[in-house]
Amino acid sequence: ELSPVPPVVLPAAVLGIHRVSRAFLPAMRERGSGLFINVSSVAGRFGSPFFAVYNASKWAVEGYSLGCRGELASSGVDVVVVEPGPFSTELFPQAPAPADVDGIAAGYPAGLHEAFEGMGAAFEEMFAGDEVDTDPETVVDSFEDLADMKPGTRPFRTVVGFDFGVVRPMNEFAAEKQVELMTAMGMAEVTVLRTGE
Repeated sequence: ELSPVPPVVLPAAVLGIHRVSRAFLPAMRERGSGLFINVSSVAGRFGSPFFAVYNASKWAVEGYSLGCRGELASSGVDVVVVEPGPFSTELFPQAPAPADVDGIAAGYPAGLHEAFEGMGAAFEEMFAGDEVDTDPETVVDSFEDLADMKPGTRPFRTVVGFDFGVVRPMNEFAAEKQVELMTAMGMAEVTVLRTGE
């Protein structure tokens, strides 16, 4: 199975995915097929102010999933990620504000404070328009669509919702370069999903 990695190496956001993968892998390998759908975010494809920790956790999910995809392909087990864009949730109202007990915030430029204060309003304005899909059920629909796809045809990354106009093209480019990288490393064959056909 996947090598046991000491907990200090994996970010907390990835530990659950790792544990679930290890629990289900024996049965999937025995059957010679399986599908893991890990939830990342479009924020796993870029970095932005005020989201450094969140971005890092999603980058970790992306990297872990991509590594596992190549590692498990020859066993017939597929690994994909779903990248939801921003959805109208209670994230901003419920997110705790930094306590700033040490007065660190005073060291940041005023423009950064203004940007932070305006960020929530900008998201609310974005969600108020009709051009952004805010129905979280579309994320669940993407799981069903991926499960229904023929093994060997699933994309590694599936964006759901708003991607700021950049994540889908980034993913297409990255998919091409991943194939080139695996070929250069002599691993092109083992990273192709075995479908039993």
